[in-house]
Amino acid sequence: MKKRINHAIIGCGRISQNHYNASLENDFNIVACCDLDIELAKKFAKKNNIEYYTNDYHEFIDNPNIDSVSICTDHRSHVEIAKDFINKKHVIIEKPLCSDYDNAKSFCELNRN
Repeated sequence: MKKRINHAIIGCGRISQNHYNASLENDFNIVACCDLDIELAKKFAKKNNIEYYTNDYHEFIDNPNIDSVSICTDHRSHVEIAKDFINKKHVIIEKPLCSDYDNAKSFCELNRN
C-alpha cells in the first residue's frame, strides 16, 4: 500500500488555496498550516478541515508527521524559509524562487551533493 504524503502549508494568503487544492489532487494528506497571522492560519485551517495550525513554521522542521511543505509566503522569504528545510523535508516553493539572482543561485548550490 502506498503511503500518503503528509503535507503542511506555510503562508495562508491568497495562493495557499491553490497549493491546498493541488495537494489534494495529488493525494497528499494536508496535516498542518502556518501563517505569521495566527487568525489567518486559523481561518484557513477551519475552511479546509486542517487539524493543526500555528504561526511558527519552525514547528514543522523536525516534526516526523510532516513529509513535505509548500512555501506560499511573500517571495522575498522563500529562500530563507526553504533553507531551514534542506535535508529534512521535501519543499514546494511558490514562484518565483527569489527576487535576487545571487541569493537564488546560492540556494540552488546548497542542494548539490
